Amino acid sequence: MWGKVIFTLNQNNVKPVRLLIDDNIIFQVNNFVQNKSFIPESGGVLIGSQVIDKQDYILNIITVPQRNDIRKRYKYFRNKKYHQDIIDNIWLSSNGLSNYIGEWHTHPQELPEPSAKDINNWKKRIKHPTFYLDRLFFIILGTQHLRVWTGARGDSIIKELLYEKE
Repeated sequence: MWGKVIFTLNQNNVKPVRLLIDDNIIFQVNNFVQNKSFIPESGGVLIGSQVIDKQDYILNIITVPQRNDIRKRYKYFRNKKYHQDIIDNIWLSSNGLSNYIGEWHTHPQELPEPSAKDINNWKKRIKHPTFYLDRLFFIILGTQHLRVWTGARGDSIIKELLYEKE
């Protein structure tokens, strides 16, 4: 387990972008680590909020694999309907404070690397935004490490956030 984590992207002359991940999220995603050859990829969406007047985002809810998601050793395809229903319900129950802030999935690597397909999908999501906040986050959970990337609304640049010790 990684415990509570914060990932940061430092930018020149701009407030750093930080993703604060709630402890229960770390516990949840650890249930899907692909540490055995028969465990398929898993994934879902990230739901959270942005701190007003800051570039701090709080991740406090994820969706986990739903029925009709496609899960194979080296492939995960999210069924949008089931995950979107969860996002909509959380958004309504939070009075619009909790929003879709990205996606997560697993890779069967110690230090996960995004595939070319991952990066292309992320770029499409940020370049043609259908989300509310200023940016999205993308998490890949490996067998030993968790890594985080981000991209700003309307852009096509993906940058990795670095783990920050509390």
